[in-house]
Amino acid sequence: MNEEIKQWSEIYQQQESTMTSLTIELTRVRGRDRRRFAAEGLATLVVVGAAIYYLALGTITTVFTGIGLLLFVVGSIGYTVLRVRGIEEAYFAAPKDYLSELAARNDREISRLEPTWYLYTAGFLFAGVNLVALVVEWDAYVAAPGSMVGALIAGSVILGGVVYWRRRELRRLEAERTSISELSAEIG
Repeated sequence: MNEEIKQWSEIYQQQESTMTSLTIELTRVRGRDRRRFAAEGLATLVVVGAAIYYLALGTITTVFTGIGLLLFVVGSIGYTVLRVRGIEEAYFAAPKDYLSELAARNDREISRLEPTWYLYTAGFLFAGVNLVALVVEWDAYVAAPGSMVGALIAGSVILGGVVYWRRRELRRLEAERTSISELSAEIG
């Protein structure tokens, strides 16, 4: 009888330790989600504000830029709603439930970052705006070519930074997916 109680005690302690590590991980992931949602919301507000500002300026180049930014924001929000389908509420009491929520969050983030359409769209918008600006404002470009070169460098650095961040984030999520799979096999 004492042996059976000892086995049950060991199983309970193992599950308690697993639950503690899963709780810490889930808390970390939820905090990261909240920070990311806040940053994305702020970025969306900045882009919409910039679009309104460009539309208010009223030149051909700025109107083109403002409309492009608004279309980009609407497309991004629509895509996110259709692809991610929101965040699921999770109520759980067992390690497998924690794991399933971690796996679902991981899969959702990977599916959100895998597509590259938004990078191409941003690149085409960037190139289109600069091309329209070059054609429409040729005299201004000839008078001060440094401003166009500076805009091209700044835009390229921003797009390059987004590409670098996306690759790094996808690698981290894939490593996290592997860890979740290993932990799932461990819990069994």
